[in-house]
Amino acid sequence: MEKIIAAFEKRSNALRIQEILEDEGLGSVVVCASGAEVRRTLVFEPVRLVLCGFKLPDGACAYLRDDLSPGCAMLMLAAQHQLDLCGREDIFKLAAPASRNDLTASVRMLLSPRPKPAPRTVRTAEEQAAIRRAKELLMDRNGMTETQAHRFLQKQSMDNGDTLTETARRLLEDT
Repeated sequence: MEKIIAAFEKRSNALRIQEILEDEGLGSVVVCASGAEVRRTLVFEPVRLVLCGFKLPDGACAYLRDDLSPGCAMLMLAAQHQLDLCGREDIFKLAAPASRNDLTASVRMLLSPRPKPAPRTVRTAEEQAAIRRAKELLMDRNGMTETQAHRFLQKQSMDNGDTLTETARRLLEDT
């Protein structure tokens, strides 16, 4: 069973979330009332998710993210204006008040197994040469730096749904 931490300034909020998540069978929930308590729990328990409010008595919850292992997600449940203040991209956010369905769906999504990234393909020497020539062409013709030319090729590739090599070859054919 997955371990989840519910860390909220008001203990009643954490207990309500504990009740909902355990009723849904989503995991075993440990209730914490401070950032220090969360950190102590992380030392002794392998935790998959920390569900928290915007702040705890000893500081903002966003600072806890740095203490979590890479396999542990953080879901912040707070008023929208507070979520807007949290600029961290590595924290999932859910505006309060949230429905039971929204909460459980978010937790299920964060606890679901993450797909492993596809193995990186190695480009052939010919493909590397085509990309290099396309970047050189962009640098000569448009006065771009190598970084700008590479980003241009990447953006064109993404916009057209092509590989970087296909985009480079098309650019070279059009000249």
